Amino acid sequence: MTGRHILQLYQKFLNKHPYLVQAIQTGALMGAGDYISQTLVEKKSMKNIDLVRTLRFSSIGFFAGLSRQLETMLQDLDIRNKLRMDSLELVSSNKIFGGLQKVYTHESAELKCKMNFSIYLPPQAEGGDVKLPVIFYLSGLTCTEQNFITKSGFQRYAAEHGIIVVGPDTSPRGVKIHGDDESWDFGVSAGFYLDATKEPWSNNYRMGSYLNKELYHLILKAFDNVVDPGRIGIMGHSMGGHGALVSTLQNPGLYKSVSAFAPICNPTACPWGVKAFTGYLGDDENKWKEWDATELVKKYEGPPLTLFLDQGAADKFYIEKQLLPENLVKACRSVEVPVILNLREGYDHSYYYISTYIGEHFDFHAKILKA
Repeated sequence: MTGRHILQLYQKFLNKHPYLVQAIQTGALMGAGDYISQTLVEKKSMKNIDLVRTLRFSSIGFFAGLSRQLETMLQDLDIRNKLRMDSLELVSSNKIFGGLQKVYTHESAELKCKMNFSIYLPPQAEGGDVKLPVIFYLSGLTCTEQNFITKSGFQRYAAEHGIIVVGPDTSPRGVKIHGDDESWDFGVSAGFYLDATKEPWSNNYRMGSYLNKELYHLILKAFDNVVDPGRIGIMGHSMGGHGALVSTLQNPGLYKSVSAFAPICNPTACPWGVKAFTGYLGDDENKWKEWDATELVKKYEGPPLTLFLDQGAADKFYIEKQLLPENLVKACRSVEVPVILNLREGYDHSYYYISTYIGEHFDFHAKILKA
């Protein structure tokens, strides 16, 4: 074997086991140093060399080298963790049901503004030695990231199942566009989880890409010690239910489970949707269909999926034909996509209704994400 081959083998082993190789090198150098000291300084003959002492020095060198390499590795990990969280600023942290309900802010490249998001880390996430499933929750019209985390009581069920829950805001913030605050169902707090194509909204109102690309990957990166990227679900309420359904159907496989409370199921056929789509997307109704769950499910060809819909029968917006869940159910059945619609007698559109049935939704997601 030539010197070149030996060098190649050494390099290969070094690349594969860097810390072990460098620890062995340190031990070998210390052992060699002691051997040289005994022969050249102490003038011992080969016969009188104290090999036990040499081995002792080698052992000290090996463990000292290994310790140093482990220290370097931990420092590198610490630096990476700090860099990973550098883009996030902690706004609040509260203990609830054994876990931590946190809110962070960050600069969004998609929306070109600062955005808040909430994240609940259940008690199982403590220590960072286990990968947990994640559910994104999308709120409805007029909401921020605060409504769900303060009104629904979901943390109890997230803690029981060991599920991380992430909640984005509902629109860009601090971006002043003429007309963005003139009505409660368009503009601020009404981003509809789509990518606007009509000026002046197209520059900032890109909630679809923000949710399914930027925030999605930010969560995977910033919390990679506890997030299982293969077990992610999504749910939402009203406009957020629309967002959850569309995000799942537009991006097959991105979310393994989906459910929705009182979702806007067929926005191209209801006043809320027509207003939002005309304002954000223009008059081309073919573009509208790209953001309509009832239209999208007709051409869904992704992994097996069950849509879990929940609707209060006393919901005024259901009665006024803003939500249209039956249209989505009919479309699902026409293409044999499994769908569940629970019609809840006496319940309205509020968080009283959501808090009553949120546990069932976590059971549904847990069954899929923890299978």
